[in-house]
Amino acid sequence: MGDRWLKRVGLASAAGLLALPLVPMMMASSSPQSMTINPAGDSFGSSWSPVSNYGKNQTLYTRASWPTRYAFLRFNVPSGSISKATLYLYSWTTNSRGVSVHPATGSWSERRVTYRTRPAMKRTYVRSGSVRAMRWSAIDVSRFVQSGGSYTFGIQDMSSSSISFSAREGKRSPHLNVVVLPPPSPSPSTSDSPSPSISPSDSPSPSDSPSPSSSPSSSPSPSGSPSGSLVTNAWSIFSDPSVGKPGYLSSFTDPNFDTTVTRIVGNAGTSFLNADGTSGVWGSDVRQHYNDDQAWNADGSLLWLQNQSGGSPSHVILDGNTYRPAMKPCSNYSVYDDRWSPVLPHVREFRDGTTMGWFDIVQCKLLRSWTLPLSTTIDSEAGPSRDGAYWAEGDASTGKILVIRMDPMPGLIGPAYDAQTNCGLADCTIDHVAISPSAKFVLVHYVGDHDRVFDVNPTTLALTPHVYPAGTPECSGHSPSNGFIFDVGHSDLTYDDGGNDIAV
Repeated sequence: MGDRWLKRVGLASAAGLLALPLVPMMMASSSPQSMTINPAGDSFGSSWSPVSNYGKNQTLYTRASWPTRYAFLRFNVPSGSISKATLYLYSWTTNSRGVSVHPATGSWSERRVTYRTRPAMKRTYVRSGSVRAMRWSAIDVSRFVQSGGSYTFGIQDMSSSSISFSAREGKRSPHLNVVVLPPPSPSPSTSDSPSPSISPSDSPSPSDSPSPSSSPSSSPSPSGSPSGSLVTNAWSIFSDPSVGKPGYLSSFTDPNFDTTVTRIVGNAGTSFLNADGTSGVWGSDVRQHYNDDQAWNADGSLLWLQNQSGGSPSHVILDGNTYRPAMKPCSNYSVYDDRWSPVLPHVREFRDGTTMGWFDIVQCKLLRSWTLPLSTTIDSEAGPSRDGAYWAEGDASTGKILVIRMDPMPGLIGPAYDAQTNCGLADCTIDHVAISPSAKFVLVHYVGDHDRVFDVNPTTLALTPHVYPAGTPECSGHSPSNGFIFDVGHSDLTYDDGGNDIAV
């Protein structure tokens, strides 16, 4: 990664992505055939929320200590004698001990399985060995896969820290590579016996192949209404549809993209009833708090909206599936600057003055908190890191910034760094700070749209300017060796397709 951390990415349009299941093709051969199989389902369960389902998550989490988390994958292996089977997992975490992979039994559904209903993991297992962030791990599971059938693997962390992998919904899908031995050749015979026939089970059934409706069109969609087809032309131009305002909880189909749009907020001044029996009043400003404040929680079961300008209470919690009001916010929680935990469905991670903490909005309980040596008065863009464990904070009065690790407990508060004094700019006022998804970098955004990158020491959380080589693109004459990069007006931090931290 290193000096390639920043990349400029231009987005001409939002294009749809269609994931097709891999269909193994069995052909007659006298030599072993290698085959890659994508998972038929994957999910994980967490003791923190034992009845929650995480089948839609893009990341699989494992953790041996509380809250324990187990990941599960299911593969459908075609018939045949398997000589070797290798499980590939793309890790987002570096860990010297890695994970154990167990065969598991019991039927389960990706969109329904929970911690309580998880498959039973057998005691026998194989080890992954050490895993590295943004690297593939190859795990030999040949002892468990020796013939065709449906196989479930349970994955357990072998250390006390959390280890995460990309799910099949993520950028790097897990997969199973198997080597299928050829069928034995028929014994030579001198008799004129008829040639052996191929039974229906030896040839692919119609359901083994994707239907025509599953495949994307080979030609770009024309400008105008695509009538539900995949939009692949980045230069397509669409007119704003003329549609009437739907009623509360009513839906309509967008004529351009064939997507369903549902109105989830009532008219200002009207009352609503929560599923828990409490009531409220809709304000005239009910919306997602900000563009970098995700409205949905970790498993998509709840939405958190602000309810301002005459609304009561000040926030509304909706059911993430039906969009109906679910519950009244806790009376002992009124923090304005907070985010959903990316992992724990009922937890809001917050910052309030010199205090940071985790709060369970279902149990109305403060779970953990820390007191910082500075006040969190600099805007913290995008919130915590991708795993919810790290956050970058800053004090506007002093220009000092730091990183806090909130998980595993007891956590760690890194040393404060003065990013304002002698920063190398005419105006060193800090507009906002942000931590990268992997928590390896912190971006400081100064007024005038000047961005500066700091490395985060993984042990102490100390910050040092990232040293870019001379000649690194930079449009204002600032020193790349002092961490300055190309000026970006309103950058967001994310992963690219290779798992690298980037600014967009």
